Amino acid sequence: MRHPLLLSCALAACVLAGCALTGCTTDTKPDPAVQVPQPSASTVEIVEGDLPAVAHWLSAEHTAGFLALERLQTIAQQIVKGPGKTAKRTPAEHAKFAEKVAALIAQIGFDPSTDQGWQTAGIDPEFGAGFAFDVRVSGPLLFARITDRDALIATLSRVGLHIEIGIEADGVTALRVDHEPMLMGQRDGVTFILAGLFAESQREAFAALLATDRALAERTAFKRAFADGQRDLWLSGYVDSARAVPVGTMNESIRFFTERFVGAGLAVSAQATMLRVLADPAAIDAVGKIVRPAGPIPDFARRISGDDGAIRFDLNRNTGPSHPNPRCP
Repeated sequence: MRHPLLLSCALAACVLAGCALTGCTTDTKPDPAVQVPQPSASTVEIVEGDLPAVAHWLSAEHTAGFLALERLQTIAQQIVKGPGKTAKRTPAEHAKFAEKVAALIAQIGFDPSTDQGWQTAGIDPEFGAGFAFDVRVSGPLLFARITDRDALIATLSRVGLHIEIGIEADGVTALRVDHEPMLMGQRDGVTFILAGLFAESQREAFAALLATDRALAERTAFKRAFADGQRDLWLSGYVDSARAVPVGTMNESIRFFTERFVGAGLAVSAQATMLRVLADPAAIDAVGKIVRPAGPIPDFARRISGDDGAIRFDLNRNTGPSHPNPRCP
């Protein structure tokens, strides 16, 4: 079982979260420091930037997608600061907000807006944390670089989670979180946890994905999804269309889109929020047929003065003989 809807919804949520963190709006002009290459039907220039850190630990051949948070202390700082709202708070609101922050820090036992705080909690904040989907297992993979397992367990206990560590065998450790069975293992210093109802029955497949193979960061298609040259990512996400949707569940429409829109990458940083959808030449042509005006500009447009504005929208549902739709006239 794979999760294309969950991945798509999560990507959309991350776009909104990124706008909230960076304070961007729909009419914000791009930062001139960010290089945005112009795509063509066949090639995309890759501008050197930061790839999501976890991409160096995920499989190039089996990853269906992921969502990742990096630089956790920076994200916490932005949330505490409240971008665009700090100056509008009254002294009373400042005091009330500070009380809430202090109460949160007291509850979890560390300050999430500092690097030292996350280290005290047992997590490397620069690498961050998130979840991924690998086609070899049926549940989500949680990942993080854990620097102190005992400290992390203590932190999770303070927020009400009960952790039970089982016996390790062949690099895989049985784990229970609030009595839910999970599997835990490491790949080159990064901890992966397989969650889901059938985690225990997938021990062999989970052990296989912990073995070293070609990294997702080495795939050209993946690099194209992050070709905008952003640095110091906060949030990132990726969906591989072909791997996110099982072949047996595809109807004609789904197959049409997964073959032509091969993936999407989300990159959020202090510079900008960028969502890049990868499309092959056939997809670009299909989109052009959908939105390209089907006929001449109507006569009434000639009567509109220069001081007025006009909007024309064309939607051509039937994109032609290459992909006929019998429901369309």
